[in-house]
Amino acid sequence: MQELHLFGSTITFIRLKNSAFSPLSDHVYTINRKRTKNPALDNFLGGVLGLFEDYAETFILEDELIFTSQDCLIEAWDPTDPFFILLLVKSASGHVDDATVEKLRQVLLEFTSSILEFGADLFSPPSTTLTAEQRKFVREAATEYRRQHKNQTIIAPFECSFPSSGLQPLPIQGKIKPAPSDVVDSSDEVFLALSDGIKADDLSIFLRKLNDMGQPQTDRTDTYTAEQEKQLRIAAEAYLAPIKAIEVTVCKRQDLKGVVRRYVKDIRPITEEEI
Repeated sequence: MQELHLFGSTITFIRLKNSAFSPLSDHVYTINRKRTKNPALDNFLGGVLGLFEDYAETFILEDELIFTSQDCLIEAWDPTDPFFILLLVKSASGHVDDATVEKLRQVLLEFTSSILEFGADLFSPPSTTLTAEQRKFVREAATEYRRQHKNQTIIAPFECSFPSSGLQPLPIQGKIKPAPSDVVDSSDEVFLALSDGIKADDLSIFLRKLNDMGQPQTDRTDTYTAEQEKQLRIAAEAYLAPIKAIEVTVCKRQDLKGVVRRYVKDIRPITEEEI
């Protein structure tokens, strides 16, 4: 509908799973007022619009974007359930290109996956075009949203659709994922260890601590997470070297899922004389 372009470009439109409007006769609808009251939907709209504004200010510096939501009755889209909520973006320059709209949709997908308790199970997002820095930004916003709306259950589900994109509708239902408690960040621990190899796809480094005699404390291998790819390379080279010992600096930290992991902050190969 050409008229909708007056509002801006549509990032997504939202529909209630249980319609609040029912046709009574031609162009006449009854309204279920209880269904129009949806605190979870209001929270979601506020969180997403705030995220879009912060994201644009950080990563889309070449244009000034304005984000709004608009409640609409659009009979042409569905005469039996014409209520739609549009999430829109307008540009001060008058045009928002398709690539920007698609990027904002990726932001919405990443955010939603991160706030719902079973977000990863509800939908399978396509390969994201967001950079690692952008995904971190969105996930941090999602963590703050989870803190603000902890223990919330979405009693009245709704669904986001993405016109002319090929993306599947995104159901918003269930519980908001529990937020991690205050970050666990232990003091650094420095020790010598033998490298037992790596697993590059999840940044794992396998280590066995050495005692004061330069011998492994146990036969058990402990798993640590590299913070940088070059740490994987050093650990892999040490594993293949005659002297497999390395010096590592590690700390414990809580990830966004609330799991406490051991992270490698620094790593260096050592000589036989240092053992």
